[in-house]
Amino acid sequence: MKTLCLTILLIFCTRLHAQKEQTHWYMQNRSGLKFENGTRTLLQPVYDQKTVGGLVSVSMSDKNTGALLFLASGAKVIDKNFDIMPGSIVYTAGNTPLFSFAVPRPGKSSNYYIFYSSGNFIRYCEVDLSLRGGLGEVIYTDRLLSLDIEGYVTAVRHSDGESYWLIAHGSNNNEFRTYLIDKNGINLLPVVSATGGITLSSSPFQGSLTTTNNGGLLVHSYGLSWADNCRVEVFEINKCSGKITFKTSITPVNTKNKVSLTAGAAFSKSGKYLYVSYWYIDTVLNVHAILKFDVYRHKVDAPDMDASRINIAANVYTDYFYDQLALAPDGNIYISSPLNGKYAKGHTHISVIYKPDDETGVTFSAHEFESETDSNQGGGYYFPRFIMDTNDNGGAGTANVTVNCFGEPVEFNVTGASAYDSAFWELGDGNTSRQLNFSYSYNNPGTYTVKYKWYFCGKMSEKAETIEIGPPPVINLPPDTTLCAGVKLPVSAGNSSHTYKWSTNETTPDIVVEKPGLYWVEAKRSDCGNRDSVQIDYHPPIWVELGDRFYLCEEDSQAVKLDAGKGFNEYLWTPTGDTTQWIIVKKAGSYYVLVNDFRGCAGEDGTVVERRCNIYAEIPNSFTPNGDGLNDIFTPYLVNALNYTLTIYNRWGQQVFTTNGQPAGWDGTFKNETAPAGVYFYTLYYSGYSNKLLRKYNRTGSLHLVR
Repeated sequence: MKTLCLTILLIFCTRLHAQKEQTHWYMQNRSGLKFENGTRTLLQPVYDQKTVGGLVSVSMSDKNTGALLFLASGAKVIDKNFDIMPGSIVYTAGNTPLFSFAVPRPGKSSNYYIFYSSGNFIRYCEVDLSLRGGLGEVIYTDRLLSLDIEGYVTAVRHSDGESYWLIAHGSNNNEFRTYLIDKNGINLLPVVSATGGITLSSSPFQGSLTTTNNGGLLVHSYGLSWADNCRVEVFEINKCSGKITFKTSITPVNTKNKVSLTAGAAFSKSGKYLYVSYWYIDTVLNVHAILKFDVYRHKVDAPDMDASRINIAANVYTDYFYDQLALAPDGNIYISSPLNGKYAKGHTHISVIYKPDDETGVTFSAHEFESETDSNQGGGYYFPRFIMDTNDNGGAGTANVTVNCFGEPVEFNVTGASAYDSAFWELGDGNTSRQLNFSYSYNNPGTYTVKYKWYFCGKMSEKAETIEIGPPPVINLPPDTTLCAGVKLPVSAGNSSHTYKWSTNETTPDIVVEKPGLYWVEAKRSDCGNRDSVQIDYHPPIWVELGDRFYLCEEDSQAVKLDAGKGFNEYLWTPTGDTTQWIIVKKAGSYYVLVNDFRGCAGEDGTVVERRCNIYAEIPNSFTPNGDGLNDIFTPYLVNALNYTLTIYNRWGQQVFTTNGQPAGWDGTFKNETAPAGVYFYTLYYSGYSNKLLRKYNRTGSLHLVR
């Protein structure tokens, strides 16, 4: 029997971001990708391009299940069955919004805001998925957010973990505008941050606006036309105030007199690396390339950040070029890369950067796959746009407490902490600790309320958990033992007020053991656990073999010897009551013996003694059925016969009598009339034992009926 103490891990309740919103990537070419369980599947065209109408830049899936919810091209919203939602705007040719972006509405789990560009205007609509049995409706459209905004927007989570900041960049200025989206709706008065050096007079047709996965950094790249204006800027986001601060500028092409244009940008999953795609003209060559910048080793605002560049891929314009970049749920970065220097109709291609978080193990796969597009649409991919910020607990991390029994240290730790001003633990016994990860031993058993507190953006938040420190539950399993075959052993762990888990998956304090093995049980009382085990073995079963059947004839004073075998301590015979190894049986019947060996284990067997006496048959040759009571019936005289069949015929072969079984015989009548005197013939079939063997007999003969 082994006993050991268990530890109980408590994870303070925090909101977990399931990150399945990006499961489906449907795009403007009717095809798409599906990311599920770490794998990628190419989705074939499933909807009519004319039905969607325009660039699909919203492709939203359920955050918990990954099931498709809706697609959107501006305020034209397509439900999960690929039908247009009621309330959508049906755009005319050439008027479809270029880009769209969806944000969940805080406080309403079934609602989403969709923001979309119209020239330098940003408008929005709202979708309610609780309507139409979960298919959803657009409840209003075309509400104006701002008049002078670039086409791109993105969003990060607010430090409170519930709200969002929608981020847009002004046109004709270097202003970022962040709009608070909380349970009260959209605050149309933005937080304005005049920072950075990018000033655009119109919406770019290339570029990107995206963040790291923790929402701490923002990258802004753009492309207007072929001019000396290739530029990428990196900013820091204050998720509490919504303020944005310029950190550094990256120039992909650092040689003068090269006309260039930035196409796309994306951070790796960890945020350590930034990838940028761009085009430039070198003399007569039109070159398309991808660069990698080290954000982790070089401070984002350090002068050598621009110098950390590594060329990942390059190609001349006559073959293909690199367009939009997007970080996918599988951790890889996908690149729209059309062939032949244009969006070739009828097909489209995607390249992939594998292991983008590796320092040296990055792998680039050009034109990894292609898929069908509408023949009237270009072949380039515009990837759907998502909120990349998955850090929804305000940056304070997840608090864990590993509770042991009294006398052993309790482990406190915080994982994933990224954005807080200060943090500390209250241990519930009057003591505190500003270490986030440490061990602590309580002086006394008892119940304690443990709190993890942090300050961020001038606001104090806390998460609390009640723990109980006490001695381990007492478990009183029996000692290891060996049982006799067939014995059932009740095993009790003790106190019924504890919770239990057995190796047999039972959860009761008591179980019944019927098979050999190691049985363990875990007992918990509040946050303290204990474990014990017991080894149960079984002796081999006792074999007693009396034999299947025995035979005797009592009339002949025959007897049978029944022997249970030697080596047992005790014998008990039924029904004779004898206590010897063997007995002499003189009567037919069922006999049983119960034996016990030196270990106290029992065995038993039974047998049947059958009566088998020799058969005797005698057949008369005449009878006188005159009613005087003497010899009136013709019947064979059979002793120990098991069965017989007697049939009688007249001299013409006509059957006058037949019977099965004794003692029936012929009374000399036929069809209820007196049969005439004379000679008759019989056949007799019967069976019985001779020298304990079953035999069958067939006899024929004649008889005289005398009147």
